[in-house]
Amino acid sequence: MKSLDELLRDSATHHHRLCPRQVLGARVGMFAASLLTLDLPQPDKRLLA
Repeated sequence: MKSLDELLRDSATHHHRLCPRQVLGARVGMFAASLLTLDLPQPDKRLLA
């Protein structure tokens, strides 16, 4: 799994800046992935629940 810093760097390059919502979203996503034992980022971006 990528580190928080790597995820935030990737997010900032896609959005041209980094805002608090991106930080919150990355942290929540990392927490959810740890609970669901998923590896991030997902290459196929599908989640079956």
